[in-house]
Amino acid sequence: MPTARRIEPSESYGEGAIPSNATIRYEVLNAYKASEAILYVKENEIDVGDIHPDVPGSRLQATRFRAAERIGSGNDRGWFVDVEFGVDGTGANFEEPPVTEPDYSTAEYSTLERVIKAPYFFKTPVQFPDPAGGTVVTGFDWEKGVQEFTITGLSFRAVVNVGPSDYNLGQFRVAAEQANKLHTFGQLQWQYLGADSAQVSADVWSITHEWWHDPGNPEPGPPTVVNIADLILAGPRATFEDYVSWVSDATPPGGTGAIYEPGISVYKPFIEDANGFANLPGDPIGRVS
Repeated sequence: MPTARRIEPSESYGEGAIPSNATIRYEVLNAYKASEAILYVKENEIDVGDIHPDVPGSRLQATRFRAAERIGSGNDRGWFVDVEFGVDGTGANFEEPPVTEPDYSTAEYSTLERVIKAPYFFKTPVQFPDPAGGTVVTGFDWEKGVQEFTITGLSFRAVVNVGPSDYNLGQFRVAAEQANKLHTFGQLQWQYLGADSAQVSADVWSITHEWWHDPGNPEPGPPTVVNIADLILAGPRATFEDYVSWVSDATPPGGTGAIYEPGISVYKPFIEDANGFANLPGDPIGRVS
């Protein structure tokens, strides 16, 4: 059975120095799930809406519970649970991991940075003997370079709780088949990154679905160290396109016949399935939109 103890010293607050927020940390041992640790604190120490034990009156109320794993084994395995307080209960009643009610669902947006690699070609001088005579002729050859830059896209995470009827291998096969496909909702196109699950009570499972949106990028522009007249540059890149380059003895994507100069183009490597989210386990978009 779990046990809990407060591991931070009590603080003394006077009437004229009441803070607008505060945090109390508990150490919960012999708990194997974060949800179990949070539930134990709520049932045995502090629940949502309870006042801060060190603050007179009812100014600070518990609003938020967060769990961080405490590394250990056996009965020493457990969690740290931070209970956050706000003035008069101000703040989101959000728990991580999700609460255990079977109809629980939530959605979270955040920014996500990714590195884009854009190829370019530049001329380099070369010297070779003149076939007609012994003099040396200076010409040029193409070499390939890569520019790296960061774009900021959107990450979308939907968490839905389900019961036994929605938690089965067939449902997760659907999720696996949709991985990396492009879905469309909220007037944006998203790449589905897959699903993870965790059991949060005897007959409730929490399923986390994740997507990200690629905004594309404008033309990267020339490298500062290379003469613009001696460059072949990448152009703009639309959402979920990748850059591709080729050299003189290859053919461009979709093209025929050899070409005699390097080239750079874009292509879309992912399958588009606009409504592919509709049959995902737990109906995440339907429940959080």
